[in-house]
Amino acid sequence: MKKKPSISAPTTEDRHRGGADLRNQQKNQRAKIAVRQKSALDTQKQQLTKLIADLPTKFISIPSAKIDSEINEALREICESLGLDIGVVWQWELAKPETFFADAYISSFG
Repeated sequence: MKKKPSISAPTTEDRHRGGADLRNQQKNQRAKIAVRQKSALDTQKQQLTKLIADLPTKFISIPSAKIDSEINEALREICESLGLDIGVVWQWELAKPETFFADAYISSFG
């Protein structure tokens, strides 16, 4: 009759090694997530930088009658790019510096 191989409980060393392996896997997963998040942030930053850099060119070539609508459109694009729900451009009165009002307003709430 053959002897069945004995199965022994994991040793303390086995448990430590297994825990270290798990910690290394978790550390590697966190590092991969961080790299993906940084890449996504870099892409968003590049898109926002391009959007803002293109604004002067856009405003130079438009007729004065369309300035307000272009400001609103630019504000909408910037808010969408940043994931903002509301964007406001404030204007101060030169005669009364303590007085200002919302000159352009955009909201994703409708």
